[in-house]
Amino acid sequence: MAAAYRYQYSPTPSIPASFIVPRWDLMFFVEAVDNQGNGRNFPDFDVEAPYVIVPVRR
Repeated sequence: MAAAYRYQYSPTPSIPASFIVPRWDLMFFVEAVDNQGNGRNFPDFDVEAPYVIVPVRR
């Protein structure tokens, strides 16, 4: 049975405006690594494309 964790805060990621180029849509992925070096990627590249594309409002 998996342990359930309850956090006192929810991280809210942000992307600096300087990273966004209006000419192109934004492509990103998330990688989370703990102190022991265990990591996960989102989206899971074993299941789907290893990135997310977000249309940029122009």
